[in-house]
Amino acid sequence: MSTSHVEAPPRPPSKPTPDPSKLLNPVLPGMHPDPTVCRVGDTFYLATSSFGLFPGVPLYSSQDLNDWHFVRHILSRPSQLPFHPNQSIIGAGIFAPTLRHDGERFCLVTTNHQNGENFLVTAENPEDEWSEPIWLEDSYQGGIDPSITILEPGRALYQVTADSERGDTPGLTQFEIDLNTGKGLTPRRHLSTGCGWKDVEGPHLFERGGHWYLLTAEGGTLSNHRVAIARSESPWGPWENCPHNPILTHSGLQSDVQNTGHSDLFDDASGNWWIAFLGVRPLAYPPIHILGRETYIAPVEWTSDGWPIVNKGQPVSLPESGKARAIPEWIDEFDNDQLHPRWLRLGPSYDSVYQLGQEKGITIHAAGTSLSEAGPKGFVGTRLDAFQRHFELTLSNLDDDCEAGITIFMEKTGYYSLGIVKENGRVAGVRFTRHVLDMETLGTFDIPEQNSYPLRVELCEGSSPWTHQHHEFVFSLQTDSEGWREIGRGSVRLLSTELIGGFGGLLAGMYCIGNRAEATATFKNFSAGISTS
Repeated sequence: MSTSHVEAPPRPPSKPTPDPSKLLNPVLPGMHPDPTVCRVGDTFYLATSSFGLFPGVPLYSSQDLNDWHFVRHILSRPSQLPFHPNQSIIGAGIFAPTLRHDGERFCLVTTNHQNGENFLVTAENPEDEWSEPIWLEDSYQGGIDPSITILEPGRALYQVTADSERGDTPGLTQFEIDLNTGKGLTPRRHLSTGCGWKDVEGPHLFERGGHWYLLTAEGGTLSNHRVAIARSESPWGPWENCPHNPILTHSGLQSDVQNTGHSDLFDDASGNWWIAFLGVRPLAYPPIHILGRETYIAPVEWTSDGWPIVNKGQPVSLPESGKARAIPEWIDEFDNDQLHPRWLRLGPSYDSVYQLGQEKGITIHAAGTSLSEAGPKGFVGTRLDAFQRHFELTLSNLDDDCEAGITIFMEKTGYYSLGIVKENGRVAGVRFTRHVLDMETLGTFDIPEQNSYPLRVELCEGSSPWTHQHHEFVFSLQTDSEGWREIGRGSVRLLSTELIGGFGGLLAGMYCIGNRAEATATFKNFSAGISTS
């Protein structure tokens, strides 16, 4: 059986068959890398990596492959997602999950890099709480990007990148696993060296038409990223490479989507095939990206001799401007007893850094004296998901010996922030910080004391993403006497993945830092709007 879905008896689907012409890519904008898809009946489920963010592994569902609805975070409890005190946000944590259904329950395997490594969680109903982690036994640990091929309920073949420290041959490793216990049932065995490019990873193994197909991500997850495929009469090889590999890459091609790779192949209830993959929308020249690696979907056809053709052999493009996906505005008044699932925390901060009160507003607890420090941070943020975004919020209360405000954040080594500083019982000014790698610039400006401070950050883009035009984040503050006042600017290039490193995208959020652990700041009236200029 195909491992990317559960077989359903032939019947007319209850929803229209997905239509390739109606796909508005990216289907999940903002940081949603390493997509994995499984189908149960005519419902598709999709999960992505989340690295050092909490909650972890967002899960979405769809019936047309274009409109995806948030289901829940699969890793929603600290016990499921142990992080170490100095957790990296974009270079460690949850790498490349694989989601499958064994006919009875959902299974997700993934790597918590640097925090126990490979494990799986399960759920009969994906909307409910998922199980505690079932950690692979030590002798079967090692490698990243695990995947499973269901043999029968509870049993599967497990694929993972090779681990040289455990004696693996470079490439990919495979063994049989008991999904109920995490115990290996066969010895670790070399599976493949890939299809000819470096950094083979992200394996997925499935059966179709009497062949076993091994899908891989290769070339490195930057401009040379690509998807390749091979097949065999046995799930253990030897492998015959697809004659037109790579089946998907935008390396060297003119397209407004780049770095395409790390994919999952699956079919719909009518027997049509699709591919979900990551890609980026570059800015400027030399190209950079700031939204992170996003999720794209394209149709797949099979040749008469059994090889997949992605998107009729053409590059995947963004919709024309007049047909592009509408970018929704988002307002949060923090008037619920649960934090909206768009909001994320950094590393081991979990839920201890915020509190929702009886009045509209969110209180952030001070953690650390700087966003550039390692360790837990008083931060709650959301993905930057569009170039047209601007974010506003109001700082309504700030304790003494604190700084609190709005930030654009990639990692402790890359962020801009605008914060109100309170010292000795009075507002001492507003501080604008640009922190890039080992360089930091600070500017502190006098402002009048008032009951609350509306804050704003806006992404200002040039007229074309493929020119030398300068793109900036512009930070402003509103005072009772002056209205909106620009405080500082920072180049988007300096916060790009190409400069900061890692695998992430930018977050916009609110923060509170200070010397007193009991100190807090309260924010209200958050909005993520759309710039018209």
